[in-house]
Amino acid sequence: MAEREGIKAMFYDEEFSDLVADFPGDKRTLTWVDTKAPKGIRVLEDIAATGNTAKPPVPSEFAGFVILTSGTTGLPRGPSARRLSPFASALILDRIPLPQRKAAVIVSTHLPLHRWAMWGVSTALGNTAVLMRRFDPEKTLQAIAEHKAEVLVRGPDHAVPDPRVG
Repeated sequence: MAEREGIKAMFYDEEFSDLVADFPGDKRTLTWVDTKAPKGIRVLEDIAATGNTAKPPVPSEFAGFVILTSGTTGLPRGPSARRLSPFASALILDRIPLPQRKAAVIVSTHLPLHRWAMWGVSTALGNTAVLMRRFDPEKTLQAIAEHKAEVLVRGPDHAVPDPRVG
């Protein structure tokens, strides 16, 4: 799948370690550790704490992002975000009046591209983005209160049937 999608570097949570085991270790970064990171695998927190702060070289072309779908209807697919339009952000802001320099709690677990887009727009507006891995009503309310969030981004939960559907 990584070859099919042209993935050159991978960021992943520990729960997916078995799925990415064949991807070269020097090209992947562990973003969330629940237990202990395997030896030889970079961990995002370590990079942030000890990383090189020198300005990176300017790439010859924009690399883009591939955010893999869950694969619930077959093999995971990677809708590419190689071409980004500034109008996409304008369309979001036209429909959702996001504040500036406030806080947003983002817990859109089943729509990764949606979560990523809302994180990007919210961060660009100077907001603190509080990302939650799983929806938990109590933890979500706690995060809203703790960060005095003015925005909650929450997508549908496919595990809970819609009572309006017969």
